[in-house]
Amino acid sequence: MCYFITIIVPEQFLREKAVKTPRGLGLTPMENPSIQKRILKNEVQLALTSGGCSCDLYSAPNEYDTEEPPQQDYSKKYAKKGWSKAKIARAAASRLQSANTDSKDVNTKQIPDIVTDYLKEIVRKYGCVKFLVHWYSSAVDAEKFDVQEIALDMNRFSDADTEILVDAIYTLTEKQR
Repeated sequence: MCYFITIIVPEQFLREKAVKTPRGLGLTPMENPSIQKRILKNEVQLALTSGGCSCDLYSAPNEYDTEEPPQQDYSKKYAKKGWSKAKIARAAASRLQSANTDSKDVNTKQIPDIVTDYLKEIVRKYGCVKFLVHWYSSAVDAEKFDVQEIALDMNRFSDADTEILVDAIYTLTEKQR
């Protein structure tokens, strides 16, 4: 099915509409039972989407790079070893596939600046926001799954290297001085 980013905000967020949703993003109320049992009574779940789901908003770090990394040509090295052209071609294809495969855990990816900036705006207005990414393979309002909880300082969240795990409710707060 699809990834969905769920944000968890106070009920007053919906009433006040004090933080404008960025162009290209949408918010849809949702009620997933696995998330609901982990949040406070005065908090609501909203799916943060672009184009119906959040797949565009959750990707591996190298998926944001548009430039292909340079590939080293090993064909001369392999030819010196006596390898056939077919064997060299297979080795080159294997290396290319390996280079294009994310070597990190497939469950750790990043979210783009438009999302992190939006979440930081919510933190500035309300003091905290919770969010979670989950790959739904059935109905969003019925799927059950285990979640862990992680506290995350807004300054750490701003770091471009911050990887976001699936099925973890992140509580994003501003560090107290």
